[in-house]
Amino acid sequence: MSKRLSREDFIRHQRQKLQGEQGRFDELDMKALEGLQYLDENQDAEEVLTRLDGRFRDQIVKTTRLPGSRIISLHRFVRAAAIALLIIIPSFLLLRPTSNARLFTAYFDIAPNTYYQISRSGQGGALMEISQAFAAYEMKHYSKAGDQLDDLIRKYPEKQDLVLYRAVTYLAQNQSTPAIPLLQKSLQITYRDVNQRASWYLALAYLKESNTEAASEQLMSIIDNDWSMKSEAEKLLKELN
Repeated sequence: MSKRLSREDFIRHQRQKLQGEQGRFDELDMKALEGLQYLDENQDAEEVLTRLDGRFRDQIVKTTRLPGSRIISLHRFVRAAAIALLIIIPSFLLLRPTSNARLFTAYFDIAPNTYYQISRSGQGGALMEISQAFAAYEMKHYSKAGDQLDDLIRKYPEKQDLVLYRAVTYLAQNQSTPAIPLLQKSLQITYRDVNQRASWYLALAYLKESNTEAASEQLMSIIDNDWSMKSEAEKLLKELN
């Protein structure tokens, strides 16, 4: 058996294994096989089986030490465990936000900026302070950059795109809740296309919050308005659906 298997390969392997042991499938076998498909496709199948086998062997040893007890076959333990997967895991997958979190990670990237690229030689005042904040931003020191941006937003309200970058620093730290109101505010700002960029990050923030409906609506807005992130929005919306 290869080190890593897809769900399909894993199920095929288990079917071959059961067929070799029993020659046919009964109803319990089929339910067990259905349960095994819920293992993560990136799961190391061999390690999973080894770990399960070890646990089952330990249980068998404990069982044989009890007076009047009988050894329960390892195969029955495997089937019972697989059936437990069939019953428990589908409900668990429906409740947990793992898929949304993975999509957020796959699609999130910090917003590119022009401030840091501005030559700082001979510059003072706002440009100097802003370039320093974005130096931290580009170096992924998001907490430091966020604190500096808070000060800059108060001092230079005419730099309306700074609110967007502040929201992005929150998202970069997996803090979607404080990012959302800043992004909602940025939807009203056309300065430097802030509204278009904010719409994309707001969709990601909703995704991070597991608010799939709101994320989809935001993505549809990007597509309908033919904004800059339309292609990415179409891809993400397709994955959500």
